[in-house]
Amino acid sequence: VLDVKSSTNNKVDILIVIDNSGSMAYEQAEMAKRFSGFVDSLNGLDWQLGITTTDVTTDKVFSDGKLLAFDVNKYKLSSADNINVAKDLFGKTIQRAKNEGSGSEQGTRAVYRAVERAFNSANDATKNAELFRDGASLAVVVVSDADETPFNSGAVAANDPANLLALLKNKWSQKLVTFH
Repeated sequence: VLDVKSSTNNKVDILIVIDNSGSMAYEQAEMAKRFSGFVDSLNGLDWQLGITTTDVTTDKVFSDGKLLAFDVNKYKLSSADNINVAKDLFGKTIQRAKNEGSGSEQGTRAVYRAVERAFNSANDATKNAELFRDGASLAVVVVSDADETPFNSGAVAANDPANLLALLKNKWSQKLVTFH
């Protein structure tokens, strides 16, 4: 059970980074089943949640730190949503197509790109920016059955945990961030 707390108020933003490689079908199905209990643990918090994948290839709509769509133009779930609808949307979204993702799991880089996208002027920036609220704590949950795969291109810096921490401090010097 993930224990999510907020330091200064009751706002928490949750970014789930799901490994969408072919070997994750069981784990994704289990997450869909257990989401109800997870939501129950957030009782009393003003929460919102977005999902991205560990796939950091740049040519897909579900990769490179982009938030996944729960429904048409809905990229986050929140405590304001009808809980039964939220549970259904989460279950459908967390379970990815078996051959959708890359076998190169890049959880750290995906988080880096998700945060970076929130500050870009590109079309997808608004989706990501809406997940990260001022005054809210941030809980990042990476779910994978593999270690972080080394990244072998010019973007190595985004795969380095120290650089992710530097980005988070640069963008949100006062935000409480937990990484699971």
